[in-house]
Amino acid sequence: MSTMRNATARWRAVANRGLILTDKECSAVKKPRDTYRFVVRLGPAFVEGGITDDLGRAKDQARLRWPLGQFHQVGEITTTDDAQEWLKRNGFVASPGLFARDL
Repeated sequence: MSTMRNATARWRAVANRGLILTDKECSAVKKPRDTYRFVVRLGPAFVEGGITDDLGRAKDQARLRWPLGQFHQVGEITTTDDAQEWLKRNGFVASPGLFARDL
């Protein structure tokens, strides 16, 4: 049992650049928040929704496709996994790795 603890502690030391973290601290390590969610409205209808890591570029591209549409950021910056889940929940087309920069 202590061999397992020592192996786990060594792994944590390597993974965390020399810092040994407790189990509670390891579970608190989060993924980076680097993804924005957005929607484009045309009147009362949502015509497009998506995720991006560059909100300005997504807004410019949406203006080209929907000149009369209104661009809205949805919520705050989030993780990519959470943003893709949001796409699925709201019925937007979710392609793996599809960001506004790829359109």
